[in-house]
Amino acid sequence: MKKRKTGWYIFGAILLLICLGLFWQRDNIRAGLLFLRYSKDDLNTKIAENNALVDEAISKIPEISIRPLTDEERRMLQEGIISEEDAMDILLGDPGTSPPPQNENQTDDPGGPDDLPAPTEEHKDVSPAPSQDDRKAKYARIAELIAGIYVMRDSYISKLENIKTAALTEYNALPENERTESKKRALMLQCISQASKLEAESDEKMDGILSELSSLLKEVGGDMSIVSDIKAAYAEEKALKKAYYMNLYK
Repeated sequence: MKKRKTGWYIFGAILLLICLGLFWQRDNIRAGLLFLRYSKDDLNTKIAENNALVDEAISKIPEISIRPLTDEERRMLQEGIISEEDAMDILLGDPGTSPPPQNENQTDDPGGPDDLPAPTEEHKDVSPAPSQDDRKAKYARIAELIAGIYVMRDSYISKLENIKTAALTEYNALPENERTESKKRALMLQCISQASKLEAESDEKMDGILSELSSLLKEVGGDMSIVSDIKAAYAEEKALKKAYYMNLYK
């Protein structure tokens, strides 16, 4: 009887480890399902659609103005022709962000809390409204954070491409008799390791951006769904990109 109980404990422990592994690897499981379901072209389409969801989420902040990078500017950033700082300047525009819209009767007087719109029912728990100048500063910072998300995304993709290119270059430089399946698998594992490290760094940056963005949106009485929308789109893009690169090694 004691042996049977011990066996059940071992089985339970193994099952728990499997479940924990599946939980922590849920993004990779999602990528595997996408890999099985979609072709490389389909995945490119899905990535474009997912990017549009980010643009849609950001459109919920009419007080800021972000000009997305063109395909050419994105290519220049990914190839290192322009820096991340240059890309931020392009995204934010020359004068910077647009101030919150004013009505015709509003003066240049920054006014006080009584001059600002009252919080909606959804944001009753928001702290007292900041002054107009403070709001402008907060919206300017929100714009910088949003621009940072765009730049981080393109830089992340660029670094993934560099990992892939380096692996392909190394493989193609091998003598033909050494271009074996085992060597290809070894290079794939090397790429996965590098990409995992890059992903961890990217996750840490995104968590910091979203945390600050969430705090600022609360302070200005903004739409908090923006944060969850961006977070969901970020997770989906990672899964789509993983599935895309898995497709390249079919």
